[in-house]
Parts: sequence; structure tokens; C-alpha cells
Amino acid sequence: MTSGTLGRSATYTAIATWGKLPFGTTAANGTLTSFEIVSGETVDSGSQLFAVDLRPVIALSGAVPSFRDLTLDSEGADVSQLQTFLRESGYLRVSADGEFGSLTESAVKKWQKHLGIEADGIVRASDVIFVPNLPARVLLSEEVVVGTRLSPGDAVGWALGPAPTFDIQLEAGQRGAVPTAGGNAEVISGATRWKAVLGQPSIDAEGRTLISVTAPDGSPVCGETCADVATSGEGTVFSVEVVTLSEATGAIVPVSAITTQPDGSSAIALEDGTSTPITVITSDGGRAVVEGIEIGANIRLFAPSTSTSTDE
Repeated sequence: MTSGTLGRSATYTAIATWGKLPFGTTAANGTLTSFEIVSGETVDSGSQLFAVDLRPVIALSGAVPSFRDLTLDSEGADVSQLQTFLRESGYLRVSADGEFGSLTESAVKKWQKHLGIEADGIVRASDVIFVPNLPARVLLSEEVVVGTRLSPGDAVGWALGPAPTFDIQLEAGQRGAVPTAGGNAEVISGATRWKAVLGQPSIDAEGRTLISVTAPDGSPVCGETCADVATSGEGTVFSVEVVTLSEATGAIVPVSAITTQPDGSSAIALEDGTSTPITVITSDGGRAVVEGIEIGANIRLFAPSTSTSTDE
């Protein structure tokens, strides 16, 4: 009987995909003349997205979409969203009360001057796109290019979620080889290995079994490097090494040498015929790591179908 380590893992494929939400819609009616961002770039409130008929279109934070021109005496939640941006940018010193007064008009003129457009104090519906959650990474639509004719309601792209989701995709017949929720795994990204655990399985529309992969604390498995995960296409493929038998080190004996006592405990017969109780730590089906016996001890190997024994 010798000392050693038992453990087993299997490698599967995981697909990393970014959740996508519509990145607001434009109220512009004109020709897209330039892009000021690239696909996958992080956009914050105040970022210039593109230009329509050479006039810049700006992303601002807000749940209410841009549906009208905002000018002196306008009132509403959209005015409050504009004022919040102007305050945060240092153009406005009063509170965001949702009333477009003379101070707000003056702040808008300062902002427009900074943008290099006519400082008339009017924020046209087509000048801004209100986005619910900023900052956000933006994936631009491949169908919208410079020269595209935009109409009110057109979407120019999607806001990506804060991190991609990783899912092992299993075809029929593979599911039984993967541990249940809580199983340990490592996601392989080049020379880097991200510690991970397996989540609850689910079935997708195509009948495949999906098993989510997250960091041990439930956060995205890619951690602070999620921005490096590609955002385009149908997803990025990663290898996942799944632990199917937790690694254990100790005395290794053949499973056939282990007997079950009347009380349900385990034991091994020594060479001199005496029996010593043991604890089975783990087993791969043919061998087991056990405690309760000294390394190097001579044991009897009992064949499963006969009482004959031989020395190991």
C-alpha cells in the first residue's frame, strides 16, 4: 500500500455572452455623418456618440426618453434629467427641480458653446439620447454606418450588461458527468485560470443543458478583467476544467480491499489477518484514499467474488 493523490477533472466548453439592452433611440431625422465612439467602448453621461447632419448627439443619464425640445418654461422629468447632467458637469448650480428656467437656459448655452454648436439655449430632442444606466459599454449596430439615414425611433446600438455570463453548454448524454450546483471548476483564459463554481442547470430553447459558471462568491468569474472579453459575435469560447472528483492525498488502497462491517463502518484486513477500521476519504471507483492505516502496511486484497486473499 502506498501514498498518493486521487482526483479527477473533465474539460468542457463555456460560452461567454454579454447581455444586451437597447441603447435608447434617437429622435434625429437626418444623415449620420460621423461616429465619435467605437463598438465596445464605455459611454458615460455627456459622451458624444455620433453626429447627425454634423450636429453632435450626446448620451445623458435618464429613464425618460428624449421626445421633445427642451426650452425655457419646459417642465418635467426629462428637464430634471438634463439639469442633473448640467449640475454634475459644473454648468448649473441650482437643484434639478424639473423646471427649465433662466438659470437652466444659461447653463445650456454654456454647454452648447463647449460643444461648438449654436448657443441658443434650446436642447433639441435629437441632440440627446437618454440612457437608463450609465456608464455602460455600447455595442453599435452593424447596420448603422456613416451615411445611414436615421429616422426618429431608430436604435443605433445596445448597452451591454456590466459583465458577461459564462455558461457550459451540454448536449444530450453529457449532463451526468458534471457535478451539481456548487461543484468546483476553473475557467481557462490563456495563461490565466479563474476559480469558479457551477450554478443550477437550466434548459435553453434548443434543448441544451446550460450550467452557469461564476466566481465562488457569486460575482462574474472574469472579475476585473471582464472588459477584455470580446463583445461581438455569438459569444466567446472558453475551456472550463470541472472537478468531478475532489483531490485528496493519503494512503491509497484498492477498493476491493475494503470491507463493510455489520455496523456500516469500513475496515481493511491486514496481512496477519487482523482487521483495522478505516475512513474512506474519496474513491475513483477502483482505488480509494483512506485514513486509519499506516503507509507501507501490508494488506489483504479481497476479490469481489471470492473469499481468497492475496498480499498487496
